[in-house]
Amino acid sequence: MAGQTARPGPGSEAPGETRPGPGQLIFLAVILVYGLALAATLGALSPGARLFPLIVLSGLAVLWAVKLAATVAPVGLRRVLDPQGMLPRAQAARDDTPKDGPPPWAVWAWVAGSLLLMLALGFIPGAVLAVLIYLRAVARTSWRAAIVAAALTGLFVYLVFGRAMRIDLAAGLPLFG
Repeated sequence: MAGQTARPGPGSEAPGETRPGPGQLIFLAVILVYGLALAATLGALSPGARLFPLIVLSGLAVLWAVKLAATVAPVGLRRVLDPQGMLPRAQAARDDTPKDGPPPWAVWAWVAGSLLLMLALGFIPGAVLAVLIYLRAVARTSWRAAIVAAALTGLFVYLVFGRAMRIDLAAGLPLFG
């Protein structure tokens, strides 16, 4: 028909747009499963003990929804929300753009190492040492700034979780006694 433009098929993207990769979709699925598992455990808790998991679950739901919208909207929902193509389009990442941040394996190794420190030394000393090591080795901050930030982290964890919330923090393994 004259005057009508052909609508792109379901498998095509507009120029400059990319489909979400399998890693993004797997990430969304893992977060969803974690949130559902957390929600399933709330029934066994007393009303007072449900407060913190509800706060975490609420934040998790918001983050999941935002990530889902950011992952799906450029491909599928954009055609519904912007049929005339008036909104600016996200540009596809070029291969020559530098990647920010460490590789994923390094992030997982850092998380595992931090958890091992907290298990071995106790929650507060492990968290303080993990922050100190991160700030010196990865962020390359000065010793003074790293020590102050690590000490404030330990103080914050102790006051908020140990005192205000009265959570028994892990004491660590009996390594030295």
